[in-house]
Amino acid sequence: MDITQTTAPKSDQQNFDDYVGGPKTVTISKVSAGSAEQPVDIQLVEFPGRPFKPSKSMRRVLVAAWGQETDVYIGRKMTLFGDPTVKFGGVAVGGIKISHLSHIDKELKIALTVTRGRREPFIVQPLADSAPVTRQSLKDAGANFGEGVGSVMSDKQKNLIGSLFGKLHLTDPSAQLAYVSDVVERPVTNAAQLTMNEASRVITYLERDIEQAKANGNDD
Repeated sequence: MDITQTTAPKSDQQNFDDYVGGPKTVTISKVSAGSAEQPVDIQLVEFPGRPFKPSKSMRRVLVAAWGQETDVYIGRKMTLFGDPTVKFGGVAVGGIKISHLSHIDKELKIALTVTRGRREPFIVQPLADSAPVTRQSLKDAGANFGEGVGSVMSDKQKNLIGSLFGKLHLTDPSAQLAYVSDVVERPVTNAAQLTMNEASRVITYLERDIEQAKANGNDD
């Protein structure tokens, strides 16, 4: 038996060891039910198949910040970091905590249980808008956004996305498809390929970029 195989972190989820090198900002792609011990799986765009399984304390932070309906979490971002002081069974084993969240406009302070009978304030900072989404060049891009039969996303989503692109003054079809491809992390050559969840993410990013443009005084 090679004992070193037993020392590797579980590959099916995010682990403390993954954050020894520093915090990471990640994007939520899906939230689903987990196991009895870890009841919530938060799938991440940056780490497919390796979800963040938040502790009870971090689940309370998410509810306080974003509410209890996880559908709205899709497309939102959070910064995760490794805290070596997290204990299990009285032993410091390390754990993953949240330091920053998107979609909050001010510092969030919440009292969390540290040990039985003792609570301490935990602070989460607003996640500053990241740099504008990179527009990748797609050679096969060209179909107008929203065209195509059999689109999985709803007509309401399709119309809203078209309206938001107009507000962002992004009217070139190829640029629209490049934007969508960057958001969903895969090449999209026709809007009919989008799922409802992906469309929700695109809407979230568009609304963010519109607000950022307004803050920079670029709206007209």
